[in-house]
Amino acid sequence: MRHGPEKERLLKLTLAVYKVTAIFPIGEEGDKLGAKIRQLADRIKNNENDTSYIEKILSLFDLVEKKNWVDPRNFLVLRREYEIIRPSAYNSNGNRQDRILEAINGNDTIKISDFARLLPGVNRRTILRDLDKLCQTGVMTRNGNGRGAHYAKCDMSH
Repeated sequence: MRHGPEKERLLKLTLAVYKVTAIFPIGEEGDKLGAKIRQLADRIKNNENDTSYIEKILSLFDLVEKKNWVDPRNFLVLRREYEIIRPSAYNSNGNRQDRILEAINGNDTIKISDFARLLPGVNRRTILRDLDKLCQTGVMTRNGNGRGAHYAKCDMSH
């Protein structure tokens, strides 16, 4: 259960979501999307740790942003805040890391763009965090930097 500063941050974030969705145009489409986004924000705030909630809310932000209903800066801030809390909401990121390890089996090296295609809807920074964790634990190694970086599975037989 979340306590203290994290709980306060989630409450403020949820209130910000409510303020932004209140600006959506009145009508069936605006009302439906606003209600979906508020429901997801409430679930995230209430620590319902289904790992898809943050991904879903971010994709809804993308959809609404394309409709130009509100200033895009609102979504920049909301998106950034959800990206920040994502690691704590994704305590069970083993599934993603398992998929990363499966992808690298049979390949000498693999690039970040390949992982991004493997994990559609997962933010590039999240993939990089997972790769960094796998490298820190000695399961994988990174060769190179930036977009040219290649990742390889460590040979654990030695």
